[in-house]
Amino acid sequence: MVSIATITEKANAVAGLVDRSDVEMILVGDSVGLTTLGYDSTSRVSIEEMIHHAAAVTRVVEETPVVVDLPFGSYNVTSADAVRNANRLRKDGRADAIKLEGGREVAECVAAITEGGIPVIGYIGVTPQMTTVGDDPLRGRTATEAGSIRDDAIALDEAGAVGTVLELVTTTAASAVTEAIDGMTIGIGAGSGCNAQVVTLHDLLGLGEVLPETAAGIGTDLGTAIVEHLNGFHGAVASGEFPDGNATEPMAEDEADDFARDT
Repeated sequence: MVSIATITEKANAVAGLVDRSDVEMILVGDSVGLTTLGYDSTSRVSIEEMIHHAAAVTRVVEETPVVVDLPFGSYNVTSADAVRNANRLRKDGRADAIKLEGGREVAECVAAITEGGIPVIGYIGVTPQMTTVGDDPLRGRTATEAGSIRDDAIALDEAGAVGTVLELVTTTAASAVTEAIDGMTIGIGAGSGCNAQVVTLHDLLGLGEVLPETAAGIGTDLGTAIVEHLNGFHGAVASGEFPDGNATEPMAEDEADDFARDT
């Protein structure tokens, strides 16, 4: 099963670390709006911000394929918009592939982008750009809803998508999609019936909360460790232990004497 990490924080430094790991794909997500830019919704992220963030990642990544989100409003108006903005992510953000949200309603956009030579990954289930998660976010609880999810996935697959992300979808519906399409299925809170699994790095490392339940059992708490380390730094400064001789040194004695005479 393929492993994928979504990078939305400290893009340049973290991307280099992920590239050195065994993780097999990097997704530069529009969740950067929540984790880094201070927005209250991913739908506020612009294409310029996605290009900027993607470029920070791709400048340091040497081996791992990088997929970049098309943000809200950059593709869901016309197919021409979708192609133009996908080209911008490919040219200026150096994306290897792009991802967009929606099912049958964006199939035409997927086909147009694919025909232009850019690989596309779809995204269905909970689609944060367009819907509110709510108290019960899981999709595909009913036969009707699961069938609609499968139909969306088939439409994306037939339009040329190389894969489809399934966010917060029942294991039954996710497994049915995997059986129904040729492309790869990528689960985020969709169970083990998918071909790959993606987790937001914020949640995986404990640096914040995007979809923390999707990293349950494998996440760590670097956030607490970072706070503790910062407190240690503060304590060392307050006590005079730091900087002491760290990163500096006194003048040579003869030069110090000359300097003292001059002053």
